[in-house]
Amino acid sequence: MIVVTGTKRSGTSMWMRMLRAAGFSLIGTAFPGRWERSIKQANPEGYFESRFRYGIYFRTNPDPHDGSYLFPHKTRRHVVKVFIPGLIRTDMAFIDRVVASMRHPGEYAASVRRLYAMEDEAHAELSNTSAEALLCPPVRPDPLLEWWSENFSLISDALTRRYPLHLTAYEATLDDPQKAVSDALGWLDGGDAAAAASIVDRTAQTQGQLARERNSEAHSVSNEAFEVFEALYQKVLHREPLTERFVDELNKTHRHLSPRIDEDLKRQGQAYIGRREAPGFMR
Repeated sequence: MIVVTGTKRSGTSMWMRMLRAAGFSLIGTAFPGRWERSIKQANPEGYFESRFRYGIYFRTNPDPHDGSYLFPHKTRRHVVKVFIPGLIRTDMAFIDRVVASMRHPGEYAASVRRLYAMEDEAHAELSNTSAEALLCPPVRPDPLLEWWSENFSLISDALTRRYPLHLTAYEATLDDPQKAVSDALGWLDGGDAAAAASIVDRTAQTQGQLARERNSEAHSVSNEAFEVFEALYQKVLHREPLTERFVDELNKTHRHLSPRIDEDLKRQGQAYIGRREAPGFMR
């Protein structure tokens, strides 16, 4: 399969729509479940996700509900969205090419907080409560730690398992969609670049808004760590190779942040257990 990956709010839905316009067949629907009522505003054109967002492996293929199975040799040119944690657990037999999109860490943090606010508001309405009285609110990860953990994991996984990876920046796709799409489709051996590029709405965000978002979250990690985040993003933006020295710097930063990441995951796990045991939890 052709896997589209990245963190949440990194342009993966836009890439799904572009590749559909380019002529590829997609696996997934625009608004799974209740999403059209809850978070459509964050992505009015659709998310195009499926059960495979969590990975293509024994828990998702065959389908746990109807037993249907997707065969690797029959889905080589199908496009599916799989978020980074799911890609890491995906069987290699299903990974033919990976198109990954990375968003600036500050922009990501601001965008994902807006998404969480929409989810909480929708949950409050479905629970017949006000947003202030929301029953069992979820505990969310620190956005910058999540951005780092997932993008570092993507790079580590690609270097370890050596699957073909086309890594691009969300900003580059907005700035020059024709070039971004042409580069990707050339790598994928075909597709309608003009139709795909026409999907991109470059007026959706202004440069001023992006700049404000970039600066809004820079202090939830140390300045030194954020400089490494920024350096990684700039290398992806400008399509620069990751040198051995820079990879060493990434590893050093990850070792420094690992205790905080582990603590953040533990906090979320404990909160989730508490939510499941509380009255009013929506399953």
